[in-house]
Amino acid sequence: MKTKIALLAALVAALLPQVRAESSNAANGPVNVVFQEPEKFTDVKTSSMGSDRDRDAILEEVKSFIEQTASKRVPAGHVLTITVRDLDMAGDFEPWRFDARDVRIVKDLYPPRAKVSFRLTDASGAVVKEGDRNLSDMGFMQTISVDRNDELRFEKRLIGDWIEDEFAKVKKS
Repeated sequence: MKTKIALLAALVAALLPQVRAESSNAANGPVNVVFQEPEKFTDVKTSSMGSDRDRDAILEEVKSFIEQTASKRVPAGHVLTITVRDLDMAGDFEPWRFDARDVRIVKDLYPPRAKVSFRLTDASGAVVKEGDRNLSDMGFMQTISVDRNDELRFEKRLIGDWIEDEFAKVKKS
């Protein structure tokens, strides 16, 4: 028994520096994403009776997408903080459709929307660019989607297009 505990302790001790380094790099990356009161977001769920677990999984995927997309636009030494204040996924659950209550109905009537704030700072901490944006894609049904199996394709395109437009003139070093 003592041998197993000693081996486990040695394994934890060996892996701990690697875990700390990875979490430190993630926290100090060029893009930080914050969700402000996500429990109050308009619509972030996979069913009409969405759970906190579903919401958190969706937001984690959105966060990862934002970090990957925006990091391509952030110059070296700069830090971009994006605060998502609201998210309304494309489509909606139509309660009168008793045969399909947990099916998200996607049509022009329910476009994806997001409210975001952002702040881009340089290496010295000086603000390079900041603002608040209300994003909406009323023509989301008219564009071709590369991955029709991605249930967040409309939201990702909305946010990705905004990032590309907003930070197109920020020079990447």
